[in-house]
Amino acid sequence: MSTLFVTKSTFFALLTRCMFWSILAPWKAEIIISRKRVTILKRNWYLINVDEETFQFNSVRHTSIDKFLFGADIHIRMYSGTASIYGISKKSAKQMQELLLK
Repeated sequence: MSTLFVTKSTFFALLTRCMFWSILAPWKAEIIISRKRVTILKRNWYLINVDEETFQFNSVRHTSIDKFLFGADIHIRMYSGTASIYGISKKSAKQMQELLLK
């Protein structure tokens, strides 16, 4: 099993859902399996810097996947709040869900 899993919002999935601003600033998720840590990155409104959320696997309570014709969204509920990633591939969403709830 690899120690790093990376996924990013796809252009086509964001375009078909009319998320035009997110095309310039897509979501990116990095899962470091060996450290059991998830990092969600999103370019901020000014396109200068990146906003980052990091949390541990053991804080995950629930995940849900919304599937669309092209792509999927994954919503992660933790003890400390929620995190969402929009417009990723369905396969990546399923893999991410399996890694987080393993």
